Amino acid sequence: MRKWCLPLTYKPKIDGVRNGTIRQTIRMGTKYHAGDMVMFHGWAGRPYYSSWDFRTEYFELLEIQNCISTDDGIIIRGVDTLQSNPLIYSTGLKLWGDCDQIAELDGIDPPTGQALRDALIGRNGNIDGKTAQILRW
Repeated sequence: MRKWCLPLTYKPKIDGVRNGTIRQTIRMGTKYHAGDMVMFHGWAGRPYYSSWDFRTEYFELLEIQNCISTDDGIIIRGVDTLQSNPLIYSTGLKLWGDCDQIAELDGIDPPTGQALRDALIGRNGNIDGKTAQILRW
């Protein structure tokens, strides 16, 4: 088990994570595992150049879905879970237009797959062919 402290910079998501109504985030890379602990923080001003505004408690990651993002959608590759009855989306390609539920769970505004794609590109630049993980706590 590892502990992670992750920044939250997507404004529509911050209040939901803080009050517990949003319990999912998507992060690029593949370093997280079910059972890891994660805490979130926000910035008082410009990210990485200002002090922290808030910190959440640590949450245990219950489910990780490994993905590859493409221009067309997300390829769900597998799930790493501590739950006996996980929220598993079918593996294979989910077109962005079919990702509304993932966007809603992630606090994307508006909760559509297209807006999710735009938010990921805005945060990470080109996402075509990059690995990502859907983290749930």
